[in-house]
Amino acid sequence: DLAAPGGAFFSAEDADSLLAHGKPEHAEGAFYVWTRAEIDAALAPADAALVCAHFGVEAAGNVPAELDPQGEFTGKNILMQRGPLAATAQALGLEPEVAVGKLVAALETLRAVRGKRPRPHLDDKIITAWNGLMISALARAAVSSAECLADVRDGYRAAAVRAAEFIE
Repeated sequence: DLAAPGGAFFSAEDADSLLAHGKPEHAEGAFYVWTRAEIDAALAPADAALVCAHFGVEAAGNVPAELDPQGEFTGKNILMQRGPLAATAQALGLEPEVAVGKLVAALETLRAVRGKRPRPHLDDKIITAWNGLMISALARAAVSSAECLADVRDGYRAAAVRAAEFIE
């Protein structure tokens, strides 16, 4: 979302965005947070159960009150992986490979639903130092031996090269 034409990276998206459903008010994180009801409406029951278990989604929201002094996240959930997918799969009686496929498909569905929400404003400044950090992170990921990065190393390398060439 922050990739700029030419290979660099923009600086940020605003934290606030318009509330979904055409409401004119702004809300902290409105584009990215979910209610349990929104997840239940978007996914089949078993898929919603998997997503909610894996990302700690709760009907009352998963943001502790002490971290939300203005109450902006009451009833909202920030999707945060709570543990290994293998543990979630075991708790739900699923084979790990099946859980991976179901979770990937569910996240694609949620991305499509989120894509209909008003996007936050893009801060399109290109900051050289921040791009340097991004280039470094992408380059490290591209040469990592971590198994989970096997399918994306080439993409990370290409993005690092494009950004470095832009900065140069």
